[in-house]
Formats: sequence, C-alpha cells, structure tokens
Amino acid sequence: MSHNPLVSVILPNYNHAPFLHRRIESILCQTFQDFELIILDDHSTDGSTAIIQEYSKHQKVTKVVLNEQNSGLTFHQWLKGIRLAQGKYLWIAESDDYANEHFLEKLVHILEAQPNVGLAFTQSWLVNENDEILFSCKRWSDDPRWKQDFMLDGKLALKAFAIYTTGMYNASAVLFRKEVFDKVSLAFTEFKYAGDTMLWLEMLLHTDLFYVAEELNFFRTHPQQHSSNTTEIQLLEGFENILNLISLNNPLLKEPVTQQKIKYLIVKALYAYLNRKIRLLSLLKVMIAAARTDLLCSTRMFFRYTGKCFRPTFAII
Repeated sequence: MSHNPLVSVILPNYNHAPFLHRRIESILCQTFQDFELIILDDHSTDGSTAIIQEYSKHQKVTKVVLNEQNSGLTFHQWLKGIRLAQGKYLWIAESDDYANEHFLEKLVHILEAQPNVGLAFTQSWLVNENDEILFSCKRWSDDPRWKQDFMLDGKLALKAFAIYTTGMYNASAVLFRKEVFDKVSLAFTEFKYAGDTMLWLEMLLHTDLFYVAEELNFFRTHPQQHSSNTTEIQLLEGFENILNLISLNNPLLKEPVTQQKIKYLIVKALYAYLNRKIRLLSLLKVMIAAARTDLLCSTRMFFRYTGKCFRPTFAII
C-alpha cells in the first residue's frame, strides 16, 4: 500500500481453522476496500497456520504475526494488532465470526460523517458452526430502541448501558476510532472474557455511540467457545468492570444507576451458585467486590435475596 489505509482490520486467531476461510473471505470481499488486514495467531495447533499462510501474500495483508508460544490472553493479542495498525479506524474481526459485504461501507460512512462518534456497531445474526442463522440478536432485548438506528451521547450511553450490557455483544460488530482508543487505559488487556466491555465503557467516557439496527455481522456460537469456568469468571470480571470504572472518578458512575448494576450482579451470582455454575469461593469474591463498591447496598441486597432463595449447599466449593 502506498498510503495509510483508512481502516485497519485486526484478525486475532486461536484454533479456529474450521472458520478461518469464511472469516478472511468476508473481509477481503467488503464493498469498501480502503483497508489493511493484520492477522495474528496465538500458536494454534489445529492447522490454522497453514490457512493463514495461504493469505500471507495477499495485497491487503500487511502483517502476519505467528506467536511461538500461546499467550492465553485474547486482549493482549488485540493490543498487539492495534499497535501495528496504520488506519484511522479499527475493526477487531474475531476469527470465528464473519461479516456482510457491506459492513465496512456502512460503518465507515457513519464515522466519516459524524466526527463526534468514536464507536459504531451493527446488530448481529447469531449463527452456529454450520453457518446456519439461529436468530437476530435483537431477540436478546425487549427494549424497542434496538429496532432502529440511533446515535447517543457517550456519557448517556454509559449511564444507560454500563456494566451488564452495552449492546455490543460481539467485538466483530464494532468499528472504532484509533484516536479515541489512544485515550483509554490498558485495563481491558488483563481480562479473560470481559475485556471488550471494559474497553467500550472506557471509550464512552470520551466519545459518542452510533448503532445500526441492520444485521451486518454474523456472531458465531459453537462448542469450542464454552468452558466450565466461563460463568464464574464473567461474574467476577463484571465486578472488576465496576471497580475499574468507579476508579476513573466519573460522576455518572456514582449515581443510583451503579447500585442497580451491583444489585443485578449480586442476584446473578447467587443464582449461579444455587444452580451449581460457580463455586462458593467465587460467590464470596463477588460479595467482597460488591462491598468494596458500595457496602450498604451490597449487604442489604445479599441478605434480602439470600433470605428469599438461598439454600445452603456445599456440593460446589
């Protein structure tokens, strides 16, 4: 490329060989073509490297980084790709998802027309390992706002969506400005699952949000994604999101809405424990994190809900 591309597409991969061809082709076939493709592999063992090498000489591929050891940290891979990026806009194209051919065209147009918007994302289709569409992710919310496009002030979006949902369920559906990313901390890199949520929430302190109701992203669900400890790690990282954001000393995060998020996560933790999805130790960690955030609120909520539904069981410790 003789000039810096407008978009840098960052494709971090680990053991997603069955989905890589579809992922890469959906990027290369975009109707908007002013982009570079950076491919990173975290020492895959499933033949991914051979597929990546097939594309290494493609004119759109500017960097291929193959780790000699597995890092085990998804968001460290994100950061590595972002630091290599030359584009004004960044797209983390996760390796097991794929995109409609008009994805970049739609979102680049929005970001170019709205300089106050630093995060733009589309609705997604949920698909299985065979590329069969299961349903629109609009189904996950009854809120009518998700049925049409909208633009929202970043701090209002933070107040409305903080902690338990931003609507950005899947990073592959998001295009964001590199200059806004450069304003946030690197706290997101230390998370195992919730790092993307942490990143979006921090970015909303500095920029506005645009949502496209059309499903231009295909968010894949498949057996490889799920592990026995996913639920408890996500719960604990949900509280880490609260603590990190409050530490930024933003007044919006100290309003009653934050207490509502705490209540939500306490109840979620209790039910997860009762349904044997997390261990007792993890439940106690959630309660300690809640107490650090708001002692009075968390104590009241704990005793209210344990009094109603808690039945002692020591099967999972």
